[in-house]
Amino acid sequence: MRVSVLLAAILALAASCSAPSAPSNTGYTGTWTRSNDRAASVIAILHDTGGYKFRWNKVSYDERGKVALVVDCEWNGDCVELLKGERVATFRHKAAIDPETGHLVVEAVETREKPTAFTHRIVDEFVLDPDGLRMTAYTRERQGQTYSGDGRPMKHFVKVADGVAFPPGTLR
Repeated sequence: MRVSVLLAAILALAASCSAPSAPSNTGYTGTWTRSNDRAASVIAILHDTGGYKFRWNKVSYDERGKVALVVDCEWNGDCVELLKGERVATFRHKAAIDPETGHLVVEAVETREKPTAFTHRIVDEFVLDPDGLRMTAYTRERQGQTYSGDGRPMKHFVKVADGVAFPPGTLR
């Protein structure tokens, strides 16, 4: 009898909790990811009266499955890259809509500190699929080299949520 009462309580509790809804087409706003067996990148994008806010986070694992590399970004566009806990680079992101294409364009200035110090600029153009659930980042410029057409380097992202974790103004 106790088992069935407990089971009924669990089922009632489960029924009262709503599952998160599936992602929908909210344009660029939301949380996007790309990953493989050794790394995951997560992009969070918000639109407000000041324009678009873009936050990138990444984690990579070594051959033993331990965290090797972390990129942690703030909503203001400042990022730090840590390799085995040691700072090796910083990034600064700026996002805006290109008035000619209507696509989100993100400029990143990377300042590499180790193993060799250098700074370069990367510009990616983000293009949404018609369903708004997939997005491709086409590289326009990297290290002074420009790219155009179908031969541009690209990265594919999948939308995982309409919202973002820890929006600006909240603690994380």
